[in-house]
Amino acid sequence: MNHLNQLATKILAFISLIILLDFTAGYLFRYLETKALNNNPQGMIAEFTMCRAEGDIMIFGASEAHGGLIPSLMKNKLGISVFNCSNDAKPFYYQYCMINTVIERKKPKVIIWSIYSCDLNTPTKRDMNSLSVLNPFYDTNDYCKKVINKKSKYENLKMVSNLYRYNSRILNLISNIFSKTETDRGYVALSNSGYKYPTLKSGSEDCGIDSEIVDSFIEIIKKCKATDVELILIIIPKFENINNSENFGYKNLIEICGKYDVPLIKEFYNSPIFLNDSTLFRDNDHLNDKGARLFTALLCDKIKQIRETKCIH
Repeated sequence: MNHLNQLATKILAFISLIILLDFTAGYLFRYLETKALNNNPQGMIAEFTMCRAEGDIMIFGASEAHGGLIPSLMKNKLGISVFNCSNDAKPFYYQYCMINTVIERKKPKVIIWSIYSCDLNTPTKRDMNSLSVLNPFYDTNDYCKKVINKKSKYENLKMVSNLYRYNSRILNLISNIFSKTETDRGYVALSNSGYKYPTLKSGSEDCGIDSEIVDSFIEIIKKCKATDVELILIIIPKFENINNSENFGYKNLIEICGKYDVPLIKEFYNSPIFLNDSTLFRDNDHLNDKGARLFTALLCDKIKQIRETKCIH
């Protein structure tokens, strides 16, 4: 009996030590997170977007928008402040959390959202794993909790641990405490030279849709309308000539935009303006700085037309 009591005492002591270590680690990680955000806000894109980013126009998307839309140029052409909140390799559910949170924290006048038809498809395992950047917000943000719980049926149990929440963020936090990231209000330019320009891709695309993602997409559209935030969807050019005639995902995207009266600026995708000039691209999926400047200028002209038309009506 004595032996069992000693064993139970040791087990309880070990569990208590683990809980104490995890609690202490959580305190330390939150301290590092704040320090990193204060030192290098542009390197802490998710945290900065959730807590501090401001602009009359706010841009959301993945890497194609991060290096494809230039806030300073947009401000000069449109006359209002712009911030690019896009984040590389962050899929639909990440953007869903960012947009919802920004609307509730600091409602912008306009949201520009870069989206492709395949973004409405079922997320890959890699897509879901990339949501770990949202882990620190699990207890404080219902949108983050909702999408994180989609990763697995045990995610809510894993999230009890601070060590689990921050295990993929430690190096990033430390790096941002000692470094500075220079951007143009979120825009990061991709160089115009020093590499081989891409070769044009051609073909067709057929993206499916995921009903939960479509529901979340429509949820944001309705939220923008309910809060008087002007939502503009855009398809940023790629160096590929894609036939979307049989693309179910593309047709569904067009249908949703029509049903809810949301402008979708798609005419620059597959446009000869871009397809005839490879020097506008860093690779097949991304505009370089030269291409971004051209696209941003054309987009601003189109946004002016849309806004003027709305004023007339």
